[in-house]
Amino acid sequence: MDFEVSSKRQQRGILTGLLLGRSFRRQSNFGIEHQNPELEYIAFKRSLLAQVTGRAVALRQWQTRNGHQMIQLLPTQIPLSRVLVQRLYRGNHKVIRTTLLTGLTPPGLALWFMDRGSRHYIHQRKTQTIKGVELYLNTLTPQAESETIAAYFRERWDIHWGLIRYHHRYRLRLGTQASRQFFELIAPYVLPSLKPLLDPSDNRTATA
Repeated sequence: MDFEVSSKRQQRGILTGLLLGRSFRRQSNFGIEHQNPELEYIAFKRSLLAQVTGRAVALRQWQTRNGHQMIQLLPTQIPLSRVLVQRLYRGNHKVIRTTLLTGLTPPGLALWFMDRGSRHYIHQRKTQTIKGVELYLNTLTPQAESETIAAYFRERWDIHWGLIRYHHRYRLRLGTQASRQFFELIAPYVLPSLKPLLDPSDNRTATA
């Protein structure tokens, strides 16, 4: 798993993927928030952000009212991250536009999917054997933004996501063949510990 950060394009792709995932706004900068059990993934992101920004990344731990242990990564602001935060956020809310999505690269797509992706097996009703698999990108965005995301994937990567209504928002879904096409694109950049949970060709957790 090799994330190159030497060029501005590579840095932009990585930061865009991180912002679209579990980021939150810190004035003109951003932070990333995870639950405490995800320590390996947090350490990976912290190292990656340090490479992109050229500075050590501060870490803050806190506990929610429900007793959940949370960890925040607080990277140093660089000019590129300031620009991307301005493109994504309106106030403290994310609004996903094509101008931001065009900066994504396969590593950035992998980061976004590791944060917001999930896998679902389709079983035969009678035998409970697996007959297919779906991947979801759980954006939980309004319909117009979801259509923007789907159009970007279709035009840039020839990957055709469908929209699935979830309460008053939408998430994106891929069928079996398209799931494998998408995962092949991002597989070199997916953390090994997460592959068994996200790879559409891996059925080790199918009965979990």
